[in-house]
Amino acid sequence: MYYEEMPETKTDDCPVYYKCGEISSWWGHEDLHWHEELEIMCFLSGNAEVNCDRERIIPGNGEIIIVNPYELHNLCSEKGCVRHLLLVGKKMLRSFGCENIRFRHCVTDPEIADIFDRMLTEEKRNDEYSKNALMALSTEILVRLCREWRVTETDQSSDGNESGRRLTASIMEYIDRHFTEQISVGSICDEFGYSKSYICRVFREITGLTIARQIAARRIYYAGTLLASKRYSVSECALMSGFTSASYFSKAYRKMYGRAPSEGE
Repeated sequence: MYYEEMPETKTDDCPVYYKCGEISSWWGHEDLHWHEELEIMCFLSGNAEVNCDRERIIPGNGEIIIVNPYELHNLCSEKGCVRHLLLVGKKMLRSFGCENIRFRHCVTDPEIADIFDRMLTEEKRNDEYSKNALMALSTEILVRLCREWRVTETDQSSDGNESGRRLTASIMEYIDRHFTEQISVGSICDEFGYSKSYICRVFREITGLTIARQIAARRIYYAGTLLASKRYSVSECALMSGFTSASYFSKAYRKMYGRAPSEGE
């Protein structure tokens, strides 16, 4: 399990990332991960299985898969598949007014599939207008999602876990903003105004993980990026990532990656 950083979506002029390509069969099973972006996929051929928010989805060709920000998910493909992939950054979601809207995970929408085909054409064209065209096409997809595929109040009333999903997403976003600080399960309960037993139960029901493990995973991922820069010692990386000691960080890092942080990649 890991946090996926997408620097491509952090730019002001084009806070989206698009790619169309094949996922080879050797790639196999992707680890569970999460990110702050809205992820939209359109599958073109092959077979795949997407696990999102503890929901197992086997998309058909032409179907659209939507992963909301901070939802734990992975993609598995035993024989390979081809897909469009669009990641929309928080800056664009916020400016569009849909940062807090949750969308259905699997939909059939020929209009969105057609927009993806136009994105592929622009990617191949790659001229001075392609970036603006990509932004315009991404906006078209967001409009379509908001109009047709948002989770409605009716959906929410029939889904007893909807409030839990929203709370879990808020907790994950809070962890993402504060993991370098000395946060804990207790401080998160104080922040959101719920009892420890309730928050821990809801979080585990939605993600299958404990809050403590989520905090540790986010810190370890960030520490790994610091180690890769080769600018800091192991102890410095541990403290900068929110760990209180280098020894505890080393133990947690080894548990996640199977090697000591000093051993590198």
